[in-house]
Order: sequence, then structure tokens, then C-alpha cells
Amino acid sequence: MPLVLELTIRTSTLKLYFYFFTYNDFLLVLKPLKLGDFTFSADVQFAPPVLDMHHYSPIILPLSLLALTVLLMCTTEYRLPSFFGSCQTAILSNNSVIQSMTEPGLRILVGVLTTADRYERRQLIRLAYAEQHRTYNDAEVDVRFVFCSLSKEEQSVLVTLEILQYNDIIILNCTENMNNGKTYEYFSSVPKLFSDSTYNYVMKCDDDTYLRIGNLVESLRNKSREDVFYGLVNPCDKLSFSRD
Repeated sequence: MPLVLELTIRTSTLKLYFYFFTYNDFLLVLKPLKLGDFTFSADVQFAPPVLDMHHYSPIILPLSLLALTVLLMCTTEYRLPSFFGSCQTAILSNNSVIQSMTEPGLRILVGVLTTADRYERRQLIRLAYAEQHRTYNDAEVDVRFVFCSLSKEEQSVLVTLEILQYNDIIILNCTENMNNGKTYEYFSSVPKLFSDSTYNYVMKCDDDTYLRIGNLVESLRNKSREDVFYGLVNPCDKLSFSRD
């Protein structure tokens, strides 16, 4: 008989079914688990056996529980994160490209503008930045993927699991667009989204851009940290550093 595991993620609901066999009747209820903005609850039920319990091997139940333990502890791409440990190391340590053991002297937030369906592209970018050095003296750089509200049911499921795995996604309250205010929505949302974090610089780039983070850090290290715009200023045709 099947073992049914129902996982409810508030704002989205996902039901997963896993099949095991048992030799006795019992009900196991897992208490709700709070993780960030998501609440988990799970009911694990073993259906009544059809055959007499003497027809079942006494080792099946322990094996079933072992399989459930492995399920909860191991993760890969697009699967649930580990709550008790991990069978692999996360690609980005603590969801940051750069981590410092001391209080950072320079903090940069990089928003990578993309769309919800570009799962493979986001994973490629994570791998690419993971190959760069993780420390630049006292600097810390956080990379976040930015896109507008989800429009498909499968996006709600896959993006939710991606957020739980990496916690590096920002979903804006807008309709996906290229030249209709997405960049403005991103920059204007940063003070509310990161009210507890102090970033010296906030930038955006597209998902076809590869940043040389070390060079970026060094180019900003000695610059002013108030009222600064850094980049291509239209209608100028060259890179400029200007103060408002």
C-alpha cells in the first residue's frame, strides 16, 4: 500500500507521492516547519495492509523509514532542500558569491534581470560565479536573479523549489517586460526588500552578462558611496563615472 506524503507550501501547494510497503497500520504526523516566508506541513499515512502481517518481512518497515530519511536529507537541482543536513555541498555558499569572515568594508548587490522560465540559464550563471574567487579582501557581493510575477502553474512549483534551494531570487510585482519599467521596479524595491542590509552599491545586468567580480570590486573600492551612478549614461557613448 502507498505511503502518501503531502507537502503544503503556503502561497503554493505541492503534493508528492512516494510508494512504500508496510506490515502494520499507523499514522505519523509531522509538525509544521517554518522556513523564511514558507510554512511546511506533512501528513504521512500508511494504508491498512491487505494481507496478514505474517506475509510481510519484518525488515520492510525499517527500510521504508530509511528511504524517507534519505529523501529528506538529500538534495539535487530542483529538489527540496535539506532540513537535517545535506548529501552535497551547495554551489553558492550561503547564497553569496563572496563571503567574508569579518564585517565587509564594501557590499555590492547584483541583480541579474531574467525571466521565470530560464532555469538552465540561472544554473549556468550560478556555476560560472562559483568558479570565481570567493573573497576579495573585505568585500562582499550578493547575486540575485530578478523577474516579474509568475504567470504559469509550473513556474509556481519550480521557482518555489528553486528559492528554497538557493534563496537568490527576487520576484517583482509587475508584468514581465523589457522596456516598460522592470529596471525601475527593481531599483525602487531594494530599500524595502533589504531593509536590514546595507549595500554600498546596487547594480543590474542581464542574464547574458558575465561579470568579472574582482575587477568590479576594485573599480568601486575607492569611489564615493553616496549619490553615485556608475555605467553607461545615455546619450553618452562612453563609460563614465559621474555624481548627481
